[in-house]
Amino acid sequence: MPKRSDYDIRQEASMSQQLAAIDSDYIDLAGSDPETSLAIQALKDLRTLGFIDKDNPAVNMMLVLLNGRRKAFFATNEKSGDVTKLGLQMPKSPKIYGKEEDERKKS
Repeated sequence: MPKRSDYDIRQEASMSQQLAAIDSDYIDLAGSDPETSLAIQALKDLRTLGFIDKDNPAVNMMLVLLNGRRKAFFATNEKSGDVTKLGLQMPKSPKIYGKEEDERKKS
């Protein structure tokens, strides 16, 4: 498998950050196993549709526990694609990564 360039890695991170900025649900779903992400999204969707009260303490507790599981899974995940998952957890900021380096190369 060919080695990915710094540009490719930055591009992948940037695209995932843009997606997370458009739809913040990805921030809560990235870096987990599918079962945990599906449970988190199902609870969020049921809230959005009005089937579950937003202040329901049991649902809030479940979301805290599921998000803890998601973070633990991400922290111990050995699969590739960590740049993408990290980008989804960190929506795009005004800082443009690598811009300083690109400016130095032009000089």
